[in-house]
Amino acid sequence: MSPKIAAQLLATGLVFSMVSCATKTFDESNAPHYAVAAKFAPFYRFGPMQPGGPDLSLRAGDRLRLLRREMGFSFVKIPDGRTGYVANDAVKPAPAPSPAPAPKKRAAPKLAPSPQPTPTAPGGGPFPEFRF
Repeated sequence: MSPKIAAQLLATGLVFSMVSCATKTFDESNAPHYAVAAKFAPFYRFGPMQPGGPDLSLRAGDRLRLLRREMGFSFVKIPDGRTGYVANDAVKPAPAPSPAPAPKKRAAPKLAPSPQPTPTAPGGGPFPEFRF
């Protein structure tokens, strides 16, 4: 094998190894938590080359989940459920949010049984007995 071909194969192998290391995919259940570190971060639904510019702008501190890290941009999920792309240099790792405290169960108030009124006839006295 000539040195030129060997150098080309080596270069091709290095390129492929760099590309395979550049992308890291996460499942939604184990996706790391990230937060916007820049003052504003453009959010692209279909990618940074989409016509019309970004779909919205995320603000510093906004939380997101990293689904796939690529070269330059990452595919993320924002809290309202939308997915899209954000520049890697605009986000930083963030701690997982603490779980919301469980609502306290309130005991039902204990009520004293109310006395049942004795039925009375329209004149105020007891009802007469009826025999059949």
